[in-house]
Amino acid sequence: MGYENFNTQNITNIKIAQNAKKFDIEILQNEAFLNNITQISDINIGSQDLENIKNIFNSLIQIEENLQLSK
Repeated sequence: MGYENFNTQNITNIKIAQNAKKFDIEILQNEAFLNNITQISDINIGSQDLENIKNIFNSLIQIEENLQLSK
């Protein structure tokens, strides 16, 4: 089922499904799955975890920049 058939009018879920379709990620095209993961409201992330996440993204950005420079 594509996002065109979603019963929800949740724009965030529709955008996620559209991008998932571009990248051929089937699980993120599932309306019920998206509704479940986007309705989670109480997420507690500690400062150490936030720091680790920041480091991961910084590393990914640096890898992306290095790949672009090598082309």
